Amino acid sequence: MNFSLLVAAALLAALTGSSADRNLQRGKRQDHKMCLPGHQLSEDSDRMCEPCSAGTHREIAVNSKCQKCPPGSYSRAGAAACSKCWPGSFAASSGSASCQKCAKGSIAATDGLSSCTPCPAGSFVRFSGSPACVKCPAGTSSKAGAEECSKCQPGHFSPPGAAACKPCPAGRISTAGASACHRCPAGSFSVAGASACHRCPAGKFSARGASICTRCPAAASLLWAPPLAPAVRPAASQLWVPRLAPSARPASSPPQKAASSARPALRAPSLTRRARLSAKSATGTSPWPSSPA
Repeated sequence: MNFSLLVAAALLAALTGSSADRNLQRGKRQDHKMCLPGHQLSEDSDRMCEPCSAGTHREIAVNSKCQKCPPGSYSRAGAAACSKCWPGSFAASSGSASCQKCAKGSIAATDGLSSCTPCPAGSFVRFSGSPACVKCPAGTSSKAGAEECSKCQPGHFSPPGAAACKPCPAGRISTAGASACHRCPAGSFSVAGASACHRCPAGKFSARGASICTRCPAAASLLWAPPLAPAVRPAASQLWVPRLAPSARPASSPPQKAASSARPALRAPSLTRRARLSAKSATGTSPWPSSPA
């Protein structure tokens, strides 16, 4: 073999090196390459940096590779750090490029969650991406994870935020969607969960809000009788009444004044008592004037 050819091959191997040596040297250059945060060295070139893909990040400049975002966070292309999902959204897996909204009937109360929680019984959420549940109003109820509240059936009621409607007690009734039950009037009764009151039968009575009717006493039951039908009264146009002649009334004569007898007035005496007594004793006659006959 020619000695010159062997020398040329040795020199070529020393200058270029093997492929393993080249990869090792390239890895060392990547570790020392300073790319900006959110970027990494390109796979094709040792001197070019490329941005991190969506769902990954690169915080420290000395790291050579971009890292995936953990569950509950996301990132866009070229991000230096991952962002937490906002309340009402979630990211189930790592390396998510965006967060998803919670479905109707479920919520995400805080940020950075990897899953949504269904609303408890007695509450609802009718919009997606909600951070909190809404309590059901009075007269309605709902199960866990409900999108809407259902009205209570007749004969049932519920307070605000109820998981189920309750039947009305005996002696009370309610309509659909009622928040409270009302008592039956006197003379009627109802069973539990009834939507209407029933009249007491003949010979029985009840107070207001009664569940059963009580039998009347023996003396009262003997005096009781069913109401009679009202008598048919003819109309006023069908009644004929004869017209009576006006009665002759004599004219009243003016009352006559009774004649009053005139009596002469007596003249008041002008003498005193002592003078009259002295005149009587002297003359023997009365000092008073005599009245005419």
